[in-house]
Amino acid sequence: MQGYNETKDAVKEYYSKHLKTSDDLLTNACCTGAAPPDHIKAALKKIHPDVISKYYGCGLCLPEHIEGLSILDLGCGAGRDVYIASQLVGAQGRVVGVDMTPEQLDVANAHKLYHEEKFGFANVEFKLGFIERLGELGLPDASFDVIVSNCVINLSPDKEAVLSEAYRLLKPGGELYFSDVYSDRRVPKALQEDSVLWGECISGALYWNDFHNLAKKCGFLDPRLTKDSVITVNNKKLEGKLGCIKFYSATYRLFKLDGLESHCEDYGQAVIYKGTIPRCQDVFVLDSHHSIEKGKVFPVCGNMWWMLHDTRFKQHFDFLGSFDTHSGIYGGCGTLIPYACAQSGGTAGCRQLPSHLQISGSMHNAVAAALCIEAGARAGAMRVRDPRFDDVSGKLDMDGFGKSYSFLEEYREQELENLKGEQQKLDRLQKKGPKRADVVAAIAERKDEVKQEIRKRIQQDKSRRHMGVLLETERELKGQEREKVRTTGKTPFYHKKGLVRKIVLEKKKEAQGGGRNKDAERREKKVAGREKKRLPARRR
Repeated sequence: MQGYNETKDAVKEYYSKHLKTSDDLLTNACCTGAAPPDHIKAALKKIHPDVISKYYGCGLCLPEHIEGLSILDLGCGAGRDVYIASQLVGAQGRVVGVDMTPEQLDVANAHKLYHEEKFGFANVEFKLGFIERLGELGLPDASFDVIVSNCVINLSPDKEAVLSEAYRLLKPGGELYFSDVYSDRRVPKALQEDSVLWGECISGALYWNDFHNLAKKCGFLDPRLTKDSVITVNNKKLEGKLGCIKFYSATYRLFKLDGLESHCEDYGQAVIYKGTIPRCQDVFVLDSHHSIEKGKVFPVCGNMWWMLHDTRFKQHFDFLGSFDTHSGIYGGCGTLIPYACAQSGGTAGCRQLPSHLQISGSMHNAVAAALCIEAGARAGAMRVRDPRFDDVSGKLDMDGFGKSYSFLEEYREQELENLKGEQQKLDRLQKKGPKRADVVAAIAERKDEVKQEIRKRIQQDKSRRHMGVLLETERELKGQEREKVRTTGKTPFYHKKGLVRKIVLEKKKEAQGGGRNKDAERREKKVAGREKKRLPARRR
């Protein structure tokens, strides 16, 4: 497009003069999207056919849980989504639609009375204006809970102004929830100047990564994708102009939260969904990567914590943990540490150990060790890492780890107490002696289930504690070996799992007051002698 005003005029003319109904569109870019859910289908049945025929959106863009909220629709057109939202927010909410095309708003306003009679209340308002200049419409700052837009922002010549205005109008904790068209690369200027391609929601599409950066610049620090689909133009003439560029319909949610970080940081937090959001009783979907099942402990990053805690969703979740301990970026949710040495286990390369450094242990075959060399950036020093005794990514802070995830232990204990409480109630019911045979059988069956679940959880707890002792003992043995290697030059000795278990068993007996078992001491000496014989003479 040649300029800001020319772009607006071309779009206005295209949607007011050339398009009379959705059948006049030359591509399906503005009319893609999956079938709507049942409650939206029910809402659509109450909307006037003239309004439906003027719909040019590229996907449903109404989020969940908007009852009683204040909604703003950017580029509302003839008002289809406004009238759907009107039904969902109810009489206590309100919906404002903004569009720059008088012909479209004439259709929307012509049927206001029709919809008020259908819905039984009036909560809709339409304003003529530009979505880049919402300040001219008398809309005050922080006046909307949710802003929606359906395949319109790509038509704007100043997308940064649209996002900035949306951020200004949202209340703290509010969200911009919108569908639009995006490309897999930047659209060439020649295509941007094609008024038909622009009006068809094609050449005005943002390259997806440019959109992410623009959203962050405007204050939406963590854009969340909720759904997406491939757009097929299905017009041979226009396809020839587009070449290899691919286009997608995508729905994003952008929260106005000051505390968000640029990446998904791990603070050891979690949430439990209560299942109380209407139409999301079993699973709540925040975005395309996070589906939270009811009643389950769901680990979350710091940003996701704020998205649930400081928004309209707070009352529907229990929150576990705090921001006291930070553990880096989630590996599958953010950006991994960029340093090559960290990604390869603290090294920049691995080589085979020289023969005089090869180490044998208690295993029948010699253990192949690795010489991992890290070139110091300044000193040029060489550091040797034995993969059996040295941690791959630095020393594990067990105290910090335990503190971060201590809430899981508390949650398990609470579940066990709840099961024991239920068992006591069932015992009391049995003692009362209900007369109906089916009730007696049901109580007995449930009692067996609870009893088995309690036994299983107790055994799992014992196993976790035993595994903790094994790991701690193994760390102590490795620490002792490191110290001996450092102070005496001793060759490290590899401890088999069986030997670690024996040491743990002996510690347990000592703790019980039984002292060391002489038979165990003899077995240990015998095993140690046999192991020593297997070592080369120069290593004994």
